[in-house]
Amino acid sequence: MTINAGGEWSYNLNETPRVCRASAGDTLGDTLTVTSDDGTEQDIAITITGVNDAATFGGTLTGSLNEDVDTAISGTAAVNDVDNGEGTFTAATVNGSPGDLIIAANGDWSYDSMKHSRVCRARRRRYAGDTLTVTSDDGTEQDITITITGVNDAATFGGALSVSVDENATIRLVTMPRSRCGQW
Repeated sequence: MTINAGGEWSYNLNETPRVCRASAGDTLGDTLTVTSDDGTEQDIAITITGVNDAATFGGTLTGSLNEDVDTAISGTAAVNDVDNGEGTFTAATVNGSPGDLIIAANGDWSYDSMKHSRVCRARRRRYAGDTLTVTSDDGTEQDITITITGVNDAATFGGALSVSVDENATIRLVTMPRSRCGQW
């Protein structure tokens, strides 16, 4: 704090760990005593109100799996937040399109592609994906992106594959290929 002879003062906040860790709405106090030329003392009270510092993310924020090989993958995301008690994730199950992601407070996550019919359609586009949003304890959001690579499933045939007829009969034989995903 600086003060001039006219009594005007200014205060510069030191970014100490205690100040930086203050969460949104937390209040900290600082009291400074000033003395006049005649020796009279006066306290100046400073109130410092914490703000929400947004979390930052790292670790494993993407994953990939193959349609017919993998059904589940996992990883560990990391969250860093200087505010007190906000360096964890909100544990949740996030419902996606072809699968669901479960994330624990410590950032461990697993993705299960349980919605097989959606995954089977991946081969038509060569890939499908899921973008799932997780949240840190302070409300900052982060996407975890899953890529699903399609596999060209070989067709299988059903129905009559051979037939016996006499020489004057007209026959029309139609076979329909069927994939592993049950699509015609």
